[in-house]
Amino acid sequence: MGSTASRAVTAPTTGGGELSLLRLNILRTVYALIAFAEGSIVFPDLFVHAPDARGVIPSLLSGFCLICVLGLRYPRQMLPLLLFEMAWKYIWFFAFGLPQWLSGQHQATFADDFPAITFGVVLMPFVIPWGYAWRTYVKASGDRWRSSGSAAGIWKRGDHEVSLIRLYVMRAIALLGIWGLLPTVEALVVHAPLDRGVHKALIGGLWLMAVFAFRYPLKMVPILLFEMTWKLLWLLAFGLPQWSAGTGSAQLREDLWAIGAFPVVCALVIPWGYVWRHYVKAPGERWR
Repeated sequence: MGSTASRAVTAPTTGGGELSLLRLNILRTVYALIAFAEGSIVFPDLFVHAPDARGVIPSLLSGFCLICVLGLRYPRQMLPLLLFEMAWKYIWFFAFGLPQWLSGQHQATFADDFPAITFGVVLMPFVIPWGYAWRTYVKASGDRWRSSGSAAGIWKRGDHEVSLIRLYVMRAIALLGIWGLLPTVEALVVHAPLDRGVHKALIGGLWLMAVFAFRYPLKMVPILLFEMTWKLLWLLAFGLPQWSAGTGSAQLREDLWAIGAFPVVCALVIPWGYVWRHYVKAPGERWR
């Protein structure tokens, strides 16, 4: 009983140790900038857009801004979000931004994309606590693969955070993401010279997070929450309105399946008890 109560209110630790108060507040500042400053720019695109707008980029960015609000309370636990932020911006910079800047040939959106994304490329390496990230997402042992007890231990949580079968399902979703997003990752190498590339870079960042999620499914729960959030936003702001009005593009039918159905999958896969204990009920990181 006592150990269960302790687990229910204690933020998950990974052997990485505490971060300094300064580092926690730096992380909080970045989460706040993303959630509120960037959010004020991208959120209006959910409501004001062309009737047949595909809407993937504004939904992705809006979902990311929204889920970053949790980073104010749990800056360490939500660190996968900042790793994703750094990953996709570096992918865009080296696969699209820098080559187009050097060639002098680019789209009209380049004038806005290049400084905004390059700012993140410069900033993020100084924000992320690399020692903690190394210990937590590389050096630490992955989540368990088998039960040490009877066959019933596969289905029951017992003394663990989630059941073994839940870990298997989460890993299966990670594998599905690794495989399903592979064509987009390949397009990072072979693409049109003037391709804007933001969508492809975002998907490339998610692919990289899926690789980590295969080893650390519980630590990557913030990415699952992000995936569910942005795809639900897309469904409500773009998918369903266009489907009901019959104004969608030729891509709509494919998107309704690939994007619109995923919130249901996420709702079944995400360990909501774990989320409640660690992202709602657990005490937040210290402020002073």
